[in-house]
Amino acid sequence: MVKTKSFKLGGNRPNGALGLRAQLSLELLGLNYIHVYGYRGTAKTFAAVKRNEVQAQTSPLSLYRAVVEPNLIKTGKAIPLYYHPAINAAGKIVENQHIKDISTFPAF
Repeated sequence: MVKTKSFKLGGNRPNGALGLRAQLSLELLGLNYIHVYGYRGTAKTFAAVKRNEVQAQTSPLSLYRAVVEPNLIKTGKAIPLYYHPAINAAGKIVENQHIKDISTFPAF
């Protein structure tokens, strides 16, 4: 992503939780992207990634493990970059014990 001049991030709406997290993290990384929204759900966004309409997507873990990982990651068509961990009441990062193979955004 750093080598490309720009890319398209797919999503369903500009102000949803997944879209906002994706946009904020890409802004913090200083990446040049266009947010293409209007896809009705993460499955539709995933289909847009497969068609190369968009080159990035944020998805919940359930969709990632069931669809994205076997169809894009394990086939070498995409790579996972990071996930957004939970933050506890004390403000500390709580890593997901079910995600050992992807770094958290702060560690990225």
